Amino acid sequence: MAVAVMLGPRGALSSLLPRNELESRIVTQVRLPRVTLGFLAGAALATAGMAFQALFRNALATPYTLGVSSGASLGAALYVYSGITGSVAGIPGHAFAALAGAAGAIALVYVIAYAAVGFS
Repeated sequence: MAVAVMLGPRGALSSLLPRNELESRIVTQVRLPRVTLGFLAGAALATAGMAFQALFRNALATPYTLGVSSGASLGAALYVYSGITGSVAGIPGHAFAALAGAAGAIALVYVIAYAAVGFS
């Protein structure tokens, strides 16, 4: 993998440093929050995957095999179909509907697995 380093009058990587107030505001108010949110989202997804695998004691358990993604899609589709609109703290209502659908799907899978004889 080749890496290019831009050299400028202020030394190596000087092109990455903000040159004026506008660039500084772009970096601190736009780019850094997005990068931080990306890291937090990745950590949350990794934690959710670990929770699935620990809950079902199966290293291959994923949201797709368990139907959680389909449940989330169903919840969001029902929300959109119903014509309800709204948001809470800037989070759109279809996100909450998708969360409810995913929770309902995982609860259904867990109840079926618990009720069936011979399944752990």
